Amino acid sequence: MSKKKARKNSEAEVENEESLTTRYLPSDAELAELKQSYSSLLKCKHTTQVLDVVTYRVCESFQNFYIVKSLNSKKPAVAILPKCLLTSFGVARPFEMKDFSFEAVTIAHKSLDDADYSLAVVCAKPELLCLKEEFKFTESERSFVALVESVSSKQGVSLRFASGVTKQVALRDISSPEKVTDFYTVGQVVRTALNKGGKLSLKRTVVDHVDPKAGTRDNAALLLAFDRIQSPSGIEALAIGAKVHGKV
Repeated sequence: MSKKKARKNSEAEVENEESLTTRYLPSDAELAELKQSYSSLLKCKHTTQVLDVVTYRVCESFQNFYIVKSLNSKKPAVAILPKCLLTSFGVARPFEMKDFSFEAVTIAHKSLDDADYSLAVVCAKPELLCLKEEFKFTESERSFVALVESVSSKQGVSLRFASGVTKQVALRDISSPEKVTDFYTVGQVVRTALNKGGKLSLKRTVVDHVDPKAGTRDNAALLLAFDRIQSPSGIEALAIGAKVHGKV
């Protein structure tokens, strides 16, 4: 096979990979429909800044995303919540209950046909809310948190940072690359760092070398995230036989 043909096949595979952008964000046709349905709630571009945390409720459900409406402003605004960015720890949250409200952090903006307007894209994963200040990528000697944009057994893992910035992590920079599709899923929160060659790595040894205190921050964030997801505003539906701790 020629190098040119191999490159085309590789590009075709990337295009066919399931990703946060292609599966969990509205298509152009859906954006046009949303623009009509929510014209009175659309706000000028970037009214909600990236990394802002806002309280929302669901107002409409689509196959792979929710349209949510903000509660803590004089004039409510709508945003897109991808269904791969809803929760953590395998806990089902009652997003479609009428009075259920939750916090979400703005991770990007999705422009509409009119360049003056856009919809915020938000994430409700509690650990990202706790670590949101580390979600912005810069060329610096520290570690970052990111969302998994896509996973490929041949290309590696694509990571999404604040404002829609994406970066690729090659298989050689991933622990157990032969199991990459088992260890990583679209929408997962991960920590990464630049290795000595200036390439992003998901290897824990690289992260710990660059940022020895990252593990401590991650553990603290996970504890806060679990508390947040079990807070009164986020009480979960309990499965039959589940163990519950309480006080009288």
